[in-house]
Amino acid sequence: MTRRDLTRLLAGFLLLQLAAPVAGDTTPEAEKWLAKFVSVFERGPFKVDYNANLDLAAMGLTGTLTGNYAQADRTHSRMQVEIELKTPPEMAAEPVRMKVLSVVDGTTVWTEMDNPALGGRQVIKAALADADKVDESASVGIDPSSLDPVAQLENLSKTMDFEIVERAGGKVTLRGKATADTSSMLADLGGPGAAFIFVLDEKTGFPTELRADGENPFVTVTFDNLEFPKKESLPAGLFEYTPPEGLPVLDRSAQKD
Repeated sequence: MTRRDLTRLLAGFLLLQLAAPVAGDTTPEAEKWLAKFVSVFERGPFKVDYNANLDLAAMGLTGTLTGNYAQADRTHSRMQVEIELKTPPEMAAEPVRMKVLSVVDGTTVWTEMDNPALGGRQVIKAALADADKVDESASVGIDPSSLDPVAQLENLSKTMDFEIVERAGGKVTLRGKATADTSSMLADLGGPGAAFIFVLDEKTGFPTELRADGENPFVTVTFDNLEFPKKESLPAGLFEYTPPEGLPVLDRSAQKD
């Protein structure tokens, strides 16, 4: 697996690094549930755990992602994730393992990445206002936000056309049809489908599962242990970060367009 292949796969690990939001054909009923989901990001602190399985047979790759996410508000969050990517046994390649810690402290996004295949352990620093500006030539070529399923869930809700397919057992199931730009990316990454299934909890509106549509989904993400703690009960220092001594820090805040 080349550095280019790994970078490309990680940047679209959950195939959620999608096009900018566009006006779509989401049904009014589905729109209500999507609005309830998005409102979770504004209602106050929340925490959630997640697990993902990836099966991209066309690229000869499988992978898993395990992580957790905590948010006090839009400018204070913490994400920890571990990723493992595997190739078929006949390729005799060692699994690629990667750890990511991302902390948003109110003004700055700190991302600590640990992967020998992508330059070892390093820290990326960016002003929160510029966090969406990724300069691939000056870093490992990965936008840390693409490794955050919670943030990308919100992206998906704005870049696909949704309809309700089922409402039962305290769950609401939505099917999101990919827009033209999204479909193009799925094809580029070897994804066999052009739709995603959202399974939302009726009480909270937050997804319990996200998967590609079809009998053998190439990506499945489950969300567990959703909590809405009081802000004062969050651990002190949860949204603070100081780079370990001696660790290289790439400061994107100083970069110019």
